[in-house]
Amino acid sequence: MKNLVNEINVDDLKLTQDAYPGGGSFPVENGATFSGNWYEAHAQDGYGNEYMVRWTQVSWEEEDGGNACDWDNPDYIHKL
Repeated sequence: MKNLVNEINVDDLKLTQDAYPGGGSFPVENGATFSGNWYEAHAQDGYGNEYMVRWTQVSWEEEDGGNACDWDNPDYIHKL
C-alpha cells in the first residue's frame, strides 16, 4: 500500500471524523507491515477521493489528546 504522505498536501485533506485510537497492523511500502498502536481518521480531498490518515508516533501518556500527536504531520496517508 503506497504511503502518500510526501505526495499529498495535508492542508488539501479534510478529516471527515475525529481521530480515534487504533492498533494492530497495516501494510506499508515494499511489502512491509506497520505493527503497533496509532490514531487514525478518514479524510476526503476536494475531488471526493477518500483517504485513511494515520499518526503512529503517539505520546500515550498525554492526558490531553490534543497533544498526543503532531496532528499537522501524519505518518501515513493511504487512498481508499
